Amino acid sequence: MERYTIVIHINKIINRAYGRPIGGLLWVVAVFLMLQGLASAQTELPPIIGDTLWTYETQNVDDHSPTDAFVVPMHALAKDAGLLFRITITDVLVLDAADGSLRDRLGLATLLANPRARTWSIQCDRYGKHLVIRYKSRGRTSAEDSLVTVLVSYPERQVLKKVRYLGWVEYFYDYHSAISPDGRWMAAPYDPINGKSYLLYDSERDTSHIVNLGGTSLWSFDSSSTQAAFSNVIIDLQSGTPKVRSFPAAKGLSRPMFSADGRYIIGSTTTRAGLSQYPRVSVLDLTTGEIIWQLHGSWEWTGGNGNMRDDLVSFAISGDGRLVYAYRNDTVKGRVIDEGFFYRLPDTIPIARSKPRTTGGFVPGYIALTSDHAGCTVFTSDLTRCFVAAKFNTDLAYPKELVAMRFDELVTGIPKGGPTNPEQPALYPNPTKGAVTIRWDWPDEKVYWQVVSATGQLVDFGSAEPAVNAVRIVLASNLAAGRYTLLVRNAQADHVQHFTLVKN
Repeated sequence: MERYTIVIHINKIINRAYGRPIGGLLWVVAVFLMLQGLASAQTELPPIIGDTLWTYETQNVDDHSPTDAFVVPMHALAKDAGLLFRITITDVLVLDAADGSLRDRLGLATLLANPRARTWSIQCDRYGKHLVIRYKSRGRTSAEDSLVTVLVSYPERQVLKKVRYLGWVEYFYDYHSAISPDGRWMAAPYDPINGKSYLLYDSERDTSHIVNLGGTSLWSFDSSSTQAAFSNVIIDLQSGTPKVRSFPAAKGLSRPMFSADGRYIIGSTTTRAGLSQYPRVSVLDLTTGEIIWQLHGSWEWTGGNGNMRDDLVSFAISGDGRLVYAYRNDTVKGRVIDEGFFYRLPDTIPIARSKPRTTGGFVPGYIALTSDHAGCTVFTSDLTRCFVAAKFNTDLAYPKELVAMRFDELVTGIPKGGPTNPEQPALYPNPTKGAVTIRWDWPDEKVYWQVVSATGQLVDFGSAEPAVNAVRIVLASNLAAGRYTLLVRNAQADHVQHFTLVKN
């Protein structure tokens, strides 16, 4: 749902035109006028897909989320074990990821051997055999509190490693823990004051490594657990000794997330100018170091008090790097949207969206303690399953503590009867042997088209000039027989159409 906003570059344009920057009131007026001029350059809303897989409602008061855990991982998915670990005030709940049934319960006071422990977050490996629990050990005063990260084996319930954060526990959400998919590596906040910001623990060799990384970010590991990402650097883990190497240029990158194959990274590249911020999400190709996809969000005035639109604060990328999810909080033609959108790279036109208030939880680490949507959103690697926990159960469309959503249509194709335009235009011949014609009601606008396979792969694309009220599209001669999704739009994406195309 790209706005195609170029506000970031307004001042540069003005500099070229007038030879000097403008400031104060003139700058504000210029931005305001530019925003008004771009207000119409927006995409029609795509179809809503998805439904609930299951919902979970707490059984007692202690099964609610920890009071201060709104911006940290409150649940973690062990995909190979089919388990979901859920942190609560007193326990770790082990749920069946397929139906939400309770499989096990771990008492935290006994597990951590600390009755004064106040839990913050939980993470796990893909097998559900290793858990990373971060908790705050309360002292007699807040100055005596300490932050502890532990590696725990499951189902044995044994603490394998304990790392205590050295220093005063302030702004806990700036210091993040993590575990690699195979469970071998654990990252834990350690001693940033003395240049030892993180400890990387290798459980296979029972060795610890200290790395100093500036800024605040989240950790991410690829599926093979051979590399980790933190802000603008990548840590090579293949030799068993972490080696920090330069990261492809991406100004202001934070919260990086690997695609499962380790070829791509998605992250926030939000920029700021004074009291203004420009939300932006980018996808980088690690082979070339280039940004291959980028989505700009709404410009917002923060006013220095945090009152801002939470646009593009949650995102995810599929394992093969071809599908992206992004939470949008924006307006389209006067209509407020507050939901997740799905994109097939390299296009910035959304192919589908989730039902409002079903995927609105923030990714862990986003600082938004007062937001109604603060929580935790976890996707499977193919983005067809999503597990969302909100701060309060009334924040979600389904009034539960935890909601599992399913988006199978992302793989099988957009469901029938769900084009962007409620009156689906004609497409013929369909099935086709090589070319199709669609009705196009905007004869003065050039058409841009893409063909997407049932597995989400972009297999053909191009542009065409309309003739009267129709556009003829010639498909690639080597396009295999099968069922595809055809997406058609104009340059500004004011007009977008979705079709089901069958190639003989």
